[in-house]
Amino acid sequence: MGYQDLTEAERSKVREKFYDPETTREKRIELLTMMQNSADEVKMGRQCQRCHHYPFFAPHEEALLEGHVYSQAGMDELQISGYCEFCFDLVTKEPDEETRGDEWKQRAIADDIREMGEVMGPGTVVRQLSDEEARALFAPKDESE
Repeated sequence: MGYQDLTEAERSKVREKFYDPETTREKRIELLTMMQNSADEVKMGRQCQRCHHYPFFAPHEEALLEGHVYSQAGMDELQISGYCEFCFDLVTKEPDEETRGDEWKQRAIADDIREMGEVMGPGTVVRQLSDEEARALFAPKDESE
């Protein structure tokens, strides 16, 4: 049984539980997983280009799992970048203090390019990049050259 199969009263109880200050992060993720499964089942909207889940909207202060969109800005960003808010936040997050430079961002971008292939124009995949090509594409430039 998915979220879409619940009555309005049952949905109201799910929302109430989600927003209850006593609800743990793990319980919120469990509730959102039910919404994620429903969104994937109904296939409404634009599928995330990174995690391949269909987006579902549940206002919160952060995205808790793949497919979760928690703000209007996230809905807008999905239309621009093709990423759900969870994936967008993951790819654009600041590195931990121990991570140096932009290496973390280059790895995330290289992973995405390797998944999507070389793109020319909206949605046209020309060919798949190898790991070596993706690394070379985003390797730091030597300033002495």
